[in-house]
Amino acid sequence: MHMRGTAAGLRFGPDFVQRQHARFGHRPPEQRQLTYDIAVDPEYDPWRAWLDDQLALLEPAQADAQANRLWLDEGFWTVIYELAVGAHLRASGWTISYERPLDGLTPDWTILTPSGDPAGIVEVHTDNPPRETFGQMRAWHGLVQRIKTIPVSVVLMLAPSDRPLAAPDPRTAKTIARELRSQLLAPHWPAPPAFTSCGYTFHAIGDRRRSGQLTGQRQDHLT
Repeated sequence: MHMRGTAAGLRFGPDFVQRQHARFGHRPPEQRQLTYDIAVDPEYDPWRAWLDDQLALLEPAQADAQANRLWLDEGFWTVIYELAVGAHLRASGWTISYERPLDGLTPDWTILTPSGDPAGIVEVHTDNPPRETFGQMRAWHGLVQRIKTIPVSVVLMLAPSDRPLAAPDPRTAKTIARELRSQLLAPHWPAPPAFTSCGYTFHAIGDRRRSGQLTGQRQDHLT
């Protein structure tokens, strides 16, 4: 039985967060799954509570299968969208069943009549990128996590290029972060502030020397 509001009845409650910390927290941020922050940060408590509520409405085996897919980068949004569609159908007043066998198929959601007969099916399609794209996303994420450790309050934007920019490998990302740290901590910045490392150019649009004011932009326009 799902006991909402008690730690023992939650898949993604405090015990889950503690396990995620123990399993992945020792890794450098650039080596974690993209979903790690959503799995552990307090600001995502409402997300995890919502996921608990949605999974509790499925059969236990179905909920287990979805929970196992959820925190993998390649499966996260697929699970989210399927559960969100189910939540919308319920909120619209429909009675639904998840992955109910029907003519040799298992559609994501089957809409049922009051007598329990199938009245319609809903298949949720998530247009996920190729596996290689997830690798690129993790590589860019790794660079961002390294840059975030530089103790300078500045907003950096990667300069556009006339050719596609490949995601940096870990060694290159480490070099970029080290060189950016040296440049950003230097007493004098170039004007306009631009920093280049390993073929990547970054423009600084937030200037620490102006008490957080944004170069060429109004600060209150940024979110």
